[in-house]
Amino acid sequence: MQYTQNFVAFVDILGFSSYVSKEENAAKTQDLFTFVEKFRFFYNTSPKLDTKVSFFSDSIVITSSNIESIIIAIYIAESYLQKNLGLLFRGGICHGKYYHDNNVTFGPAVVSAYRLEKQAIYSRIIIEKEICSQLQQELFLFRDIDGYVCCNPYAMILDENVAYGPDGPVYPNGNITGLIIASFKRHRDELIQQIQQYKGTPVVDKYLWRIRPFNYTCNLIANMACGEILFERIGYAVSEELKTGLKALAITGSDFDSYLFLTEVIP
Repeated sequence: MQYTQNFVAFVDILGFSSYVSKEENAAKTQDLFTFVEKFRFFYNTSPKLDTKVSFFSDSIVITSSNIESIIIAIYIAESYLQKNLGLLFRGGICHGKYYHDNNVTFGPAVVSAYRLEKQAIYSRIIIEKEICSQLQQELFLFRDIDGYVCCNPYAMILDENVAYGPDGPVYPNGNITGLIIASFKRHRDELIQQIQQYKGTPVVDKYLWRIRPFNYTCNLIANMACGEILFERIGYAVSEELKTGLKALAITGSDFDSYLFLTEVIP
């Protein structure tokens, strides 16, 4: 047995134990485990991805030589869980030594990632500061108000409508600007609905935290210069229409019936 030295993510599925313990959730729980097996199989049998995935009860460990591959895997898994079960992630990503084979993983880096996950508190993935410089995509990072650098949960919205044809990645109907704005609006509407639904309960904190990274993502793109390449794989340049559309989607207190409880989230 020999340790590998690379990137490790330890992720906790918030509310997972409570969800699967309810009899009325049996059918969706079966769907969840079907997804888990497909997700694990996809990564663990694709050598080119150089990424391994293990599940332990309500926790996921993802290891890779490429930190961006880990972030993409987290996005895929959480997007499925949020859409189908309403569950979100909390976790940590670090770099160090570990052993990972099939569903067996341990080592100093796994422990460090686990400790970062415990510090996350909210529905966020904290990234060890020493490795942030290795991320090439500015959208992947979000610096929180307490100083932690986190994965931006909205960084992959730009990829949601991408299809892969014989000539590479494309947007299906060619209206890239309209599709991007529509995707952002859908995420915005879902977030507002979830905050309203859970207002007054401890669960609301998981969703309140996401207002800041959502607004950050909208504003980051809206403040880019027109003509700047946003989506390099298909050569999409930022347009005034996109900038105006995303500025209008930033969440404010006026989006809620009562927003006194939002003062710590929306300055």
